[in-house]
Amino acid sequence: MPLPPPPPTAAPRPSREDPRPERHRPKRHRRQKGRRNQDRRKGRPVRIKPGCAPFSFTQTYITWGPALAYDEPVTVVYEASRCVKPAGTAVELSVQGTATVYQGILVEGTPIDSRPFSVSGIWDRPTNPEGWPPPWWECGVKQASYTWDLAGMYTFRVVARWGVWTLNISTQGTRPDTMHWAYNGCA
Repeated sequence: MPLPPPPPTAAPRPSREDPRPERHRPKRHRRQKGRRNQDRRKGRPVRIKPGCAPFSFTQTYITWGPALAYDEPVTVVYEASRCVKPAGTAVELSVQGTATVYQGILVEGTPIDSRPFSVSGIWDRPTNPEGWPPPWWECGVKQASYTWDLAGMYTFRVVARWGVWTLNISTQGTRPDTMHWAYNGCA
């Protein structure tokens, strides 16, 4: 746990000949602003070229999301087309495809389910031209919003604003569940 900052010391008052006004800003604000600016510089925007490309992602869910929907650990193979387009300083992402669900932690045997899935979102000043993934839980994300939806089974919604992230996960199926989580990446 970091120690609190030392109490401020009295700064010498400027002489009457000094034309600059005296500024009263707590050190804490300068540090936060300095860190925020430093984090923003790390996340310089990249040039976005509109277009589409294949999208492939595999994830194993042991105790959350689709695992709750199927009431057992599952591995989901997502195959889709990913399209991006610039929107001012942001990139808009659209992914449409099929999710193939396998029982257990490996992609083997006969799938237990296949259903449509989609991802949609926007990321202001992205650090990669694909628009996905954002630098999860980092302070330097000015604004991002994504929804990952596995039709009728699972929805993952994440929003970031100036490094403060909120996450909502809802699961349908055999064990419906909702989870909410917030995290300040700048703290």
